[in-house]
Amino acid sequence: LLVFFHLMNGEGSTYNVLYSISDGFFYYMPMLLAYTSAKKFGLPEVEALAITAGILYPTLLSGSELAHDSLFGIPVIMPAAGDYSASVIPIICSVAFAAWFERKIKKHIPDAVRLFALPMLVCGVSFCLTLWIIGPATSLLSEGLSRVFSALIGVSGILYGAVLGGAWFVLVMLGVHVAINPLVVVDYVANGSTQLLTPMFGSTFAMSGAILAVYCKTKDKRLKTMSLPAFISSVAGITEPAIYGIALPKKKSFVISCVVSGIIGAILMAFGVTMYTGAGMGVFGYTAYINVNTNDISGMVTAIVLSLVSAVLAFLATFVTYKDDAPEQSGASAAVPGSGEVLPRITLSATAKGIPLPMEQVPDPVFNTGVLGVCCGIEPEEGEIYAPVDGIISTLTDTKHAIGIEGTGGVEVLIHVGVNTVEMKGDGFENLVKEGDVVKKGQILMTVDLEKVRAAGYPATVITVVSNTDDFSSVDFTASGFVNPGDDLMTAVR
Repeated sequence: LLVFFHLMNGEGSTYNVLYSISDGFFYYMPMLLAYTSAKKFGLPEVEALAITAGILYPTLLSGSELAHDSLFGIPVIMPAAGDYSASVIPIICSVAFAAWFERKIKKHIPDAVRLFALPMLVCGVSFCLTLWIIGPATSLLSEGLSRVFSALIGVSGILYGAVLGGAWFVLVMLGVHVAINPLVVVDYVANGSTQLLTPMFGSTFAMSGAILAVYCKTKDKRLKTMSLPAFISSVAGITEPAIYGIALPKKKSFVISCVVSGIIGAILMAFGVTMYTGAGMGVFGYTAYINVNTNDISGMVTAIVLSLVSAVLAFLATFVTYKDDAPEQSGASAAVPGSGEVLPRITLSATAKGIPLPMEQVPDPVFNTGVLGVCCGIEPEEGEIYAPVDGIISTLTDTKHAIGIEGTGGVEVLIHVGVNTVEMKGDGFENLVKEGDVVKKGQILMTVDLEKVRAAGYPATVITVVSNTDDFSSVDFTASGFVNPGDDLMTAVR
């Protein structure tokens, strides 16, 4: 913008020095990817950086005077680009393998030599296999995917926009969207611009419009309380709270968001809107569409107009079609067979052995803001999770990390083990109950491998939420110091 309005010289020293902040991320992308991948897969960051630095070392440059093309007599095949400096998928897969390999061999290495032997073996084996197998295979995969996406854009950019825009939220839910990001980086590095992510730009605004309509239309106090912060975060590009907390449970608003996103994605491609630089999501992504080389802001203007159209379309469609769910009978008074009593005061007991945390100290903004209801946490010492109330198991997630209970006396409880542990896809978790089971307070519900959770880089906090907080006049955190299963944790008063 400063260059466009002639407030700064695009050829001058100041601009080019400041531009290093923007372009530097892409210049050092493999090392940054190594670090973030290590956090994701639970590998010590230094090991990931060492492996990546090794495969980027100048003597491996294909075609250079220093190039070496074999390792232990086995040929080393470099990617078509000549090196891994612009690689993404090979780096991620290399770190993922190293993390898996370390977990497999760690227990077999004596404690006396583990400190130096473990990283030496992990780095050495992972480095060699990356050069022999992982790097070449994933480079071919990257090239294949790039050709598929390029071919689809070549056949019809509008069709590509409709497909990617319409499917974006589904890809986000499945975690597949991250597979597109590497292709975007490769395309950007090669061409200085990209359209691969353009179609999804309208999606966050479609979701924002739909959630705002829910906020305006619903008479459900709890849903209204959840909708406003979800709307704000969606405008900023963070749609997960809106997707999981509101859109998916309401179904229609989710479908509307996908349809509108697909339409806007097609239109964005039809207008040739192109990304020229990295930027944030939501409203923070507008500047990505400024062509600083030609001082052209038409792409940004188009993106702004279509984002507003996306929000308005989704708002109107959701507002017209939205209806609150039919009210249930007396809260959860019939949660347990034969029980119709609604108790004036309900005490929840500790769900794990450990140190209790008040809501504001729970390390997850989805919970510590009270969006899902008043909650508290426990930093567990052991991996057994217990029922805080008598009741019926109403929900078990496929990823095994969360359990819902409809409790006696009209209380609804969610037990969520860990932060972002949905990404572990059930690894390390074992449910000992099934949906529909009647459980007693203090009964063990789940076991979790705390070491595995923490090794994966996730807090293991056990979060207990009173989901129907609005049915009570107060929900109070009553624990302190240290708790054992069965000790008082929270009290809900009508």
